[in-house]
Amino acid sequence: MFRILLIIAVIAIGFDAVVHQGAYTREIWLGLVGLTNSLLGSIKQ
Repeated sequence: MFRILLIIAVIAIGFDAVVHQGAYTREIWLGLVGLTNSLLGSIKQ
């Protein structure tokens, strides 16, 4: 089951890279990084 989800994710990222020059993948990645930074900042305080 996990392999199927991994294959779907790889295909989706590859499709985004070819068709949209990675715009959606970059947006999601930057959102996750920002969320992680905010969580780490709140944990430190």
